[in-house]
Amino acid sequence: VAPTDLTPPVPVAARLLAVDEGMPLSLDASGSTDGDPTFPGSGTFRWSFPDLGVVLTGQRTTITFDYPGLFQGALTVTDASGNAAILTFAVQVRDTRAPTITSVTAPRGGFVGETLTFDATATDDDPAFVSGGAYVWRFTSSDQSFERTGSRIAVAFDRLGDWSVTITATDPSGNPTSAQRNVVISTPPTPNPWPWIGGGAILLAAAIGLATERGKFGLFTLFLPLYTRIKDGEVLDQFTRGQIYGYIRVHPGDTYTDIKRNLALNNGTLTYHLNVLEGQGMIRARTNGARKSFYPLEVRPPEDGGGLHEIEQRMLRVLGEAPGAAVSDVAGVLGISRQLAVYHARLLAQQGLVRLERRGVRLCAVALGPTI
Repeated sequence: VAPTDLTPPVPVAARLLAVDEGMPLSLDASGSTDGDPTFPGSGTFRWSFPDLGVVLTGQRTTITFDYPGLFQGALTVTDASGNAAILTFAVQVRDTRAPTITSVTAPRGGFVGETLTFDATATDDDPAFVSGGAYVWRFTSSDQSFERTGSRIAVAFDRLGDWSVTITATDPSGNPTSAQRNVVISTPPTPNPWPWIGGGAILLAAAIGLATERGKFGLFTLFLPLYTRIKDGEVLDQFTRGQIYGYIRVHPGDTYTDIKRNLALNNGTLTYHLNVLEGQGMIRARTNGARKSFYPLEVRPPEDGGGLHEIEQRMLRVLGEAPGAAVSDVAGVLGISRQLAVYHARLLAQQGLVRLERRGVRLCAVALGPTI
């Protein structure tokens, strides 16, 4: 009776390997042994890299690493009887690629003594670059040079002239890359005293005017238009309110529900800001049955149109002149987005006013009744 093979093979391979990133690395386990004389041909060899999710097979194979670092691997050798042994190893992938400078923000000029800001960003395939990368700025004129470090710096130049600016980004492995800019430093302009003199005169006149009731009324009348413009600006300084006002200017006639859905606002927020805009005389509202539509103050609301949305009325007119037109073409004529045109076309189809047809990849619409 032939004895049962219970002895696992002995895997043999290099325990520590090194290779440049982007270059193929040979993995060799041909030195592995086993008591089974058929082992070299009957055994299996499995190379795995858990951090990369990569598995390779074969007594000899190759792998290429796309970025640097230290990667752990495991070689599993199994003989024909199912006996297995594992050998762990590591691969040091060397960083040979320089970083890439993606943006450089530098002023083209400035004045002596003025603080100027310089900013640069760079990327690298080495994950350690985010915390270990270095930025060095070198400023050079005809007879002077100095350096600053950091991705964002502030510099005040102490002399006139044309300065060459070189930003160098270096990764933790010492691979550098550079970019150049130029900045011209000139003499600060001579202050103009007349605005100060004029301002002082205005303040003096205001003080004299406020001393009498007639003067107070005159100053209030003078500055009332400016005060009104400032108040209008303050109304729109609130981000959500400005967003609502801008939407209504682009989509005049949209209903409360349209604005709420497209801007993703809740009822309380939308109601409050609409009331403010309407109270300041910047928009107007028009109620038609259960629908309340909103228009910029300079836009006159259209006639009733059978209770249809203003966009739907205009769409029916266009379809009356061009039956079967593509919805995307109708959107271009109306000056609205294709998505908004499709939305209103489907509402018209639900009311039986148009029929939608698919012609190839184009959605077309045909008016079924008299146009408005």
